[in-house]
Amino acid sequence: MSRSLRLGIIYLIFGAFWIICTDWLLLEVTHDHPHLLPGFMKVKGLVFIALSAVLLYLVNKADNKALIRSVEENKSLSKKYDALRAASKEAIYEYDLQADTVHINPYLQQIFGLKNEFMRGGWNLWQEKVHPSDHERISNGMMQQLQSGETTWQDEYQLMDSQGKYRTVIHTCFVIKDDHGKPNRVMGTLLDISELKNLQKKYYQQEMRNKVSLMKAIVKAQEDERNRWAIEMHDNIGQLLAVTKLYLCNFSDSKIPDKDMLDRTRDIVQLSLTEIRQLSARLKTPVFDDQSLSSAIKSLAGNINRVKEIQFHINIDADDKELQEEHKLMIYRIIQEQLSNIIKYAEAQTVLISVKRTENLVRFSVTDDGRGFDTSKDAVGIGFKNIRSRLKVYKGNMQVNSSPGEGCALTAEFLI
Repeated sequence: MSRSLRLGIIYLIFGAFWIICTDWLLLEVTHDHPHLLPGFMKVKGLVFIALSAVLLYLVNKADNKALIRSVEENKSLSKKYDALRAASKEAIYEYDLQADTVHINPYLQQIFGLKNEFMRGGWNLWQEKVHPSDHERISNGMMQQLQSGETTWQDEYQLMDSQGKYRTVIHTCFVIKDDHGKPNRVMGTLLDISELKNLQKKYYQQEMRNKVSLMKAIVKAQEDERNRWAIEMHDNIGQLLAVTKLYLCNFSDSKIPDKDMLDRTRDIVQLSLTEIRQLSARLKTPVFDDQSLSSAIKSLAGNINRVKEIQFHINIDADDKELQEEHKLMIYRIIQEQLSNIIKYAEAQTVLISVKRTENLVRFSVTDDGRGFDTSKDAVGIGFKNIRSRLKVYKGNMQVNSSPGEGCALTAEFLI
């Protein structure tokens, strides 16, 4: 309700109430003295004018106080809004659709290199800054918002700055409508996320490089392992079978085979079978549905004891149910790899194998009392490379502590 209408209604109600009440009162007072009525009527008119003036003054004073308070509040809000626009690290604008004028904050001025906070032709200026690949999509999106009656809109696109470079921004705006429901102003923000996009791009590029590097390491480890098994077959089993062939050729030339040579041939064949079984056991993947990690490691130690006398101490303090199949297989393969190194080079008498889990960390170790070695020179062999490649898949790491004559302790850990 407008102020003028409110004053008119108050005056109308007061006047009607005054006329009805005072006329009735005068008739009652002058009922026995009719000659006094004209005088009272004049006084009544003067009193009405005075009371009306007082009433209008009081109403107007109350309205003025409310108006002054509203003006002060608007000034305060305006100052806060101006302070927010000036201090904000977001680009803020207010666009008048009818006048095609725009107010922008200092941060937006800085981005676009503009001199004034107030400009005309805001729509054309904005369209000139939008990247060509985003232009049609963003323009259509904004127009559809204005036509559909939606009050909010948000999108991500590229916008040219004062240096001619494109920045990635998140544009959020709110449409303000007039009393007839038609859009007349748009208020919005532009959030610059260019640096975040660059960091994301660098992160993904680094992730891709890490994955490529990891795949290369895995492929190389697989090739190295194949070569190692080929050397094992050639140097061990191949040589044994070659000697057997020579003995068999000698038998064909003699009518009566030499018993000692037969015994040696039988021993070589048996040794070849043992080597093949060992290789098969080392290559075969254990099935942890049928056996636990502890039993698989103990079985591995038992196979070694058939051909080499080593005292094993095995301490498995990790629940199989808490470890995934690939985790158990990785632990098994790393321990198997280190035991292979010990058999070949360490000449150890005792080996301690430990597997422990604390919360989300699994730590395991293989320690021997063998010859040891200089870690600054010999800790980069194929075996250790294979172990590191396996651990890298699960963001794990390993440490080798050894010195000549002091044995070797390999400790590895990874997160689950």
